[in-house]
Amino acid sequence: MIKIRKADRLVIPAAVLLTALTSFSCSRKSRYYAEIKEQRIYLEIAADPASRSLGLMFRDSLKKNNGMLFIFPREEVVDFWMENTFIPLDIAFIDSSGTIVKTASMRPRDRTPVSSGSEVKYALEVNRGFFIENSIGPGDTVYFSGSVKEIEPR
Repeated sequence: MIKIRKADRLVIPAAVLLTALTSFSCSRKSRYYAEIKEQRIYLEIAADPASRSLGLMFRDSLKKNNGMLFIFPREEVVDFWMENTFIPLDIAFIDSSGTIVKTASMRPRDRTPVSSGSEVKYALEVNRGFFIENSIGPGDTVYFSGSVKEIEPR
């Protein structure tokens, strides 16, 4: 028999729920997507403070042609880092017109901040190498599905 301390009784269900939600969100096809140079990326959305803080942390993988789109309430300079993120990622910083202003590669578990360098409305994280493989970079336009544009970030 496994004995569970009283303090752990809340932690265990929360961890199970987080794992289930993460698995669910990764396994189903998203209704949100972006297109860049004829490449479609299925998106998970991070449009509130909690989901933007969690991002892709604690995951072991990200499906090909999938990513996470961070939506900010207004254009601003943003910084990202990879603490507790186990997947090597690329990031594109995107202004409100949909233009990529900067891309960068990020290393798993690295606490070094990566800054947008200028004001952006969106940040898009994908598997490392996606942008190079598809010749995507600053100046390219990201086209979002209509449903993405309807999301009201907080």
